[in-house]
Amino acid sequence: MKKHSTNRNFKNGVFQLLFNDKARLLELFNALEGTDYTDPEAVSIQTLSAALYNNLINDLAFSVAEQYIVLTEHQATANENMPVRMFLYAAREYEQILKLDELLKEKLYRIPTPHFYVLYNGTRKQPATWEMKLSDAFMDGTGRPVLELVVKVININESSNHPVLSKSPTLRGYSRLVSMVRENLNKGMSRDAAIAAAIKGCIDEGMLADFLKKHGAEVANDMFKEYTMEDMMRIKSEEAMEQGLEKGLEKGLEKGLEKGLEKGLELGIQNFVLDFREEGFSRERIVEKLQRRFELSESSAQEYYDRFVEK
Repeated sequence: MKKHSTNRNFKNGVFQLLFNDKARLLELFNALEGTDYTDPEAVSIQTLSAALYNNLINDLAFSVAEQYIVLTEHQATANENMPVRMFLYAAREYEQILKLDELLKEKLYRIPTPHFYVLYNGTRKQPATWEMKLSDAFMDGTGRPVLELVVKVININESSNHPVLSKSPTLRGYSRLVSMVRENLNKGMSRDAAIAAAIKGCIDEGMLADFLKKHGAEVANDMFKEYTMEDMMRIKSEEAMEQGLEKGLEKGLEKGLEKGLEKGLELGIQNFVLDFREEGFSRERIVEKLQRRFELSESSAQEYYDRFVEK
């Protein structure tokens, strides 16, 4: 399969390419909400532009029949900050679609009903469905929250057998594609071969066949970048640990092994943070990676980040 480079941001991967289509979005909405809309023109795509909103980028945002606004994120990690992020996204989305002058009038201005989803397809074992709430992030979590936002998280891995996969052939095909890539990698295939074989396998099975025949090269390129990024994260974190522990052990000979190892861990975290800063990763993403790699609490990860990055 011929490859070509693209200028698409890493954030905009295969999932976004696949669902940048009104008919597929309507199919997804019907599957998620149990509705039966049939006219794709009822859909209006509202995904945020980084150029307009200072890198505040979401995956998918769209309205349906001017009654609903749907914000959907696709993630391979269950980010507990999604309700806060969705809160920010929603404010920007409403700012785009509302007639703000109507808010100055006395009569109630009715606005589209929001729905928030995260579609999870990571490798960690997770339930088929769960919820995350904005109020969980409040410093004072006691009592009834005066502001709430609920994000429904759906496990779209094939193994979850979630009903939404049977209701949305497009989502099921995407899930199958990701699953086949992982299966091929586990068989020892190279990254290129695993992706190419998965694309061919899906076409042979009739999964996303038309889409993959048309966009196969771009899909292969995006998936290659995604798995390359995962490798880069793993390698950088391992290198950071090795460098930090080596320096820590040297100091340990002088100041005591226990303190040296503690210092080594800090140096490893520092190298990790600074390396990813150089790669252009945001504070939020680096904090997430710190939590997973070094098994830190969110507050500890944030403290380490702030300690090693000049404000």
